[in-house]
This record gives sequence, C-alpha cells and structure tokens, in this order.
Amino acid sequence: MHGTVSKCFAVLVAWSSGCGGADESTSELVGDSRVYALEFSTDDRYLFAGGMRAEKDEGVFEGQPGFGELDLKSLYGLVSDGLDVYVTTLKYTGDIDDPYIQVVSRLPIAGGSPAILAQVQLSAPGLQVDAIAVDEADVYFTVAERLDSSLDFDPDRRAGGLFRVPKTGGEPVELLGGLVHPGSIAVDAGSVFVADQFTGTIWKTPVSGGPSEALATNEASPESLTQDDDRLYWSFWGRSDIYDILDNDGGTIRGVAKAGGPVFEVAGGHHPVGVAADATGIYWVDSGEAASSTDGGVYFVGAPGETPTVLSYGDPASSMMTADADFVYWIDPDGLVFRVPKR
Repeated sequence: MHGTVSKCFAVLVAWSSGCGGADESTSELVGDSRVYALEFSTDDRYLFAGGMRAEKDEGVFEGQPGFGELDLKSLYGLVSDGLDVYVTTLKYTGDIDDPYIQVVSRLPIAGGSPAILAQVQLSAPGLQVDAIAVDEADVYFTVAERLDSSLDFDPDRRAGGLFRVPKTGGEPVELLGGLVHPGSIAVDAGSVFVADQFTGTIWKTPVSGGPSEALATNEASPESLTQDDDRLYWSFWGRSDIYDILDNDGGTIRGVAKAGGPVFEVAGGHHPVGVAADATGIYWVDSGEAASSTDGGVYFVGAPGETPTVLSYGDPASSMMTADADFVYWIDPDGLVFRVPKR
C-alpha cells in the first residue's frame, strides 16, 4: 500500500517546509504531553490542540487564555468557527459533594473568559458530553456512554443523544435520542450527521428537528465522521464490537451519499482511523499493524476506488487529524503534531 516514500522529520519549534532535501516536506512540531488525549481543530489562522493554540505560520503552541475553571484534562470535544472555540468538557464548581459539572462552552480565540452555553444534566452515571460541531447559529453536541465497564457502562439503556444549543446559549434541544456512543458528528446547511460507534449506525437528522434516517447500519465501530459537499466518510475498524478487534488489517475508509444509498468503500488499510475530506479528495491516518509502532501513515485519494497516494509513512500515527486548504495535520501518540502538504 505504501510503496517507497522517503522519510525525514525535523524536530522544530516552528513549522518547516521540509528537511534535508527529502522528497516529502513533512514538518514536526514539538508537542505537549497533554495533546495526545485531546481534540484537534483548525481554522484559517490557528491550529488548536486541546487547551493550546498555535499560529500556523509560526507553529509554536501556547496556552489558550481564558480556560479558567474548565478542566482541560476532561476536554472531550473541540471545534472552531474562526471567531471562537467551542468545547465540551468538565467545569470545576468548588462544591465538595459535586465538584464538576459537564458543560458546553464558548471561548474567544483571542482570549477571555469562557461563556457557558449549556450545563448538561446527565440522566445516569457513566455518561459524558462528547463530540461537537457548529454552524452559523448553533452548536451541536452528543451525550455518550463512556466506553469503560468500570464507569457504569450500560449500552442497553440507550441514554446517549444528539443535542442543539444556540451559540448565544440556552436550553439544549434533543434532536435524536436512543444512542449509545455517538462519538463523532458533522453538520451541513440542513442536516446533522452522527456516527454511533457502538451500534454501528450513521444517522441523519434535520438541524431543526424531525424524523431521523439511518444512512448506514452494521458498520464496525465507525469513527471520525467527516464530509464533503455530497457524501459522508468514516473509518471502519473491522471490529465485531467495541472491545474486540477481530482483524486489525481489515479496516477501511467507507462512505455513503448524504441523500442516502448504498455504502461504498473508499480505500482499504491496516487500521485507518482519523479521516478528513474536502473538494480535493479524502485524507486519512492509518495507525498501521498492531505489532508495529512505526507502520502508520497518512494517505489520500482523489475519489473512492483510486489507488491511495502516500503523503507520509512510518509514523506511529494516532486517530486525531484535521486539514485546511494547504496541509493535513495529525498528532502522534507522544503528543507531537505533524503536517504535510496536501496533494
């Protein structure tokens, strides 16, 4: 799948346009131990990794001002609309009996105090606020079962859901209930799409509320849901359930039309995880074979069914990636942030 690709990573404190005359111009940014477990987003100027922010032309991460009482160690989702950063996380209350509450918050990119848009009342232990997306007026987020049997994990109660709250704050409105672990969402002008990682279902529901439609079912742990103008894409892990990897080499990138239709395969791989898409094509991170920590890579196809182009190979890649007009970015398990030019 990968062929012959030269490999050269320079450890820098700022972005580089390449290193040592290598064929590929992959750059590495010195990371932070907090980055690997947190969410990842980008806008036209900044790259966000958890509670940190970097100007993309400089590449030096600094603490995002104004997080205050928000607990970045429990930051579950993060997205930017170019003006503000929106997060799902815990907030410290100081109450001995109930020290944390789960919130959806907005923070100015330039810094300042967070605005709590919604305090989320969870119906049972073992739930958390999770994925997040935004459009011009609203914030969409999910409540999900924590995939940990020690945290009162109970898929049978179907207590997860998809919610909408205005960017100005207010009472959350449930758009779709009866979910288990809706771990990723995407939104366009008329619909919100959500991937329930536990049940293997890709849902479509109107942004204003109304009947929902299952676009795909029986998908094996779908994750990293993303979109272009007409289609959705996600990683298909090749699992029988959330805890049992049957075939780590059986993962694929899959897709379906937003209007509905048959599910199709974009490309195969060892263990594809993070996915991004735009008008140029589909990009993904493959974490490689289970026995190898350096078999990961970043790949691209211009259209489903094409032979993948290798953008980078030999990385211990993680599931977190994002893209802008010029670069694909990803985070490795050590918290290092990389980027490579798009093809």
